[in-house]
Amino acid sequence: MIQLKKREFPHRRQTVVFVLIVLVGCILATYAYSAKLLPFNQQRETSETNNTALDSPSNSQQSTGSLAKEEVVNKSTSTPGDSNDGSIPVVITAIQPGDTVLIRTTIGIIATEGTCVLNMNGPDGKTYRGSTGIQAMSSTSTCKGFNVPLSELSSGKWTITISVKSAGAYGSATAEATL
Repeated sequence: MIQLKKREFPHRRQTVVFVLIVLVGCILATYAYSAKLLPFNQQRETSETNNTALDSPSNSQQSTGSLAKEEVVNKSTSTPGDSNDGSIPVVITAIQPGDTVLIRTTIGIIATEGTCVLNMNGPDGKTYRGSTGIQAMSSTSTCKGFNVPLSELSSGKWTITISVKSAGAYGSATAEATL
């Protein structure tokens, strides 16, 4: 008759002890995290109160804020190469040459109606004229975009003027580009 030998696992006791230690460590780490104990207490609550006044602003605070806003708008619209002739701030923000020349603008007011007119004067008296509407955005507006086919232009230096008219107000910007 064949007798089967019983296998012995000499490291079984060490494995069980290791698993128990890891399990207890995980339980302690979970408790420390949920109780915000070290090292999980990075954001300590303080008893200091926020001293920010939540009252409505005074008239002087409102006028100071309005002046600061106007200053920011005036700085952002007076970029080199732009001349602003009217009461609407206009900036030519992109002239991207290619098979189609893309010309983009930013208008410093929120306008839902109006007209943008593009006038381009190039070498040898060549001209190009286009017109599009105004698109309102969250804090400014833009001309709906001018996409000028390069085939209608000649190579050389061009003076690009965009005039904007909206609700009786007027503004323009001029830039130069070599196409």
